[in-house]
Formats: sequence, C-alpha cells, structure tokens
Amino acid sequence: MHVETRKCCFVGLLRGEKFSFCQRAIDFDLEVGYAMSKGRSTKGGYLAIVKHETMPDPWSTLSEIIARYRTDAGYRPYDMIEAFEQYGLFQKVGERMTAPVPFVQSIDDYIESYHSRSGFSRERMGSAQAAAFDQEARNILLKSHSDGMIIFQVTGSIVWGFPRGR
Repeated sequence: MHVETRKCCFVGLLRGEKFSFCQRAIDFDLEVGYAMSKGRSTKGGYLAIVKHETMPDPWSTLSEIIARYRTDAGYRPYDMIEAFEQYGLFQKVGERMTAPVPFVQSIDDYIESYHSRSGFSRERMGSAQAAAFDQEARNILLKSHSDGMIIFQVTGSIVWGFPRGR
C-alpha cells in the first residue's frame, strides 16, 4: 500500500541499541517501511514513530484554493499509525506529545513550502500555474497576516509499539 506522508521518522530501541531511519516521500510503501524496521529489530524491540503537527494546519489556511491548484486530485488524508495497525504491521503500546512551540515563518517562505509537497511541486504545476497559486495565496494570507509573518504552533509526538508480521 502506498500512502503520502508529510514527514515521519522511525526510531527503534533494541536491547539498549538504537537504530533509526527517516522517510519523507510522496509514495511511502508501508510494506517497505515495515521490512526496513523489522530487518533492523530484534525480538521484543520497540519501534517508535516520531511525527509533528502544525497548528493551524497548513492545509486549512489556504483551503479555499487548495483543490483548484493541487495536481494530485486523488490525495486523501490518513493517519499513518492507524494504517500500520489496520494492515497488521504495528501494535501500539504508548504515545507522548510535546507542548506546543511557536514557529514564525514569512508568508513567502510559507508559500514556497507548498512547492515541496507532491501536489504542488513546480514541476507538476508548471510555471504559470505555480505563479498564479503563489499570487493568490499571498493575497489571501496578507489579509490576516498584514506584517507578512505567520505564527504557527508545532508539537512533536512519539508513538511506540511492536512491529508485527503479516
């Protein structure tokens, strides 16, 4: 099964030894991720999945234009932990979340960050559509952020459990 991810890091604690790999991908294969973790783990070792959330959600700030500009019309949101559990690849044992930390970003940097996402890459959008998106997004964001800066709250979380075989 392929799923779109924003960012996810896998960290394993194995009898006092650590392993890790990070994956940022447009098409992350759950089976490959599982195999990578299983191949590096030992019996009884935990698999920890580290992720972050941003508030406001980056998709909500420009929700009125997202559907019109995105090039991956088939995208559907998902919860990766839920997906791992649904496919029998993971059994959750615990979870912890950090307190929110402020993160300040300029409107221009924020708009540019969209182009690092699969549905908004400049290659897929083309220069004319990317420029139109940038201008429309800038106009929307300046209405509520007249100083040109956006303040986000970022939290981190870690979920740990056991990798499971299929």
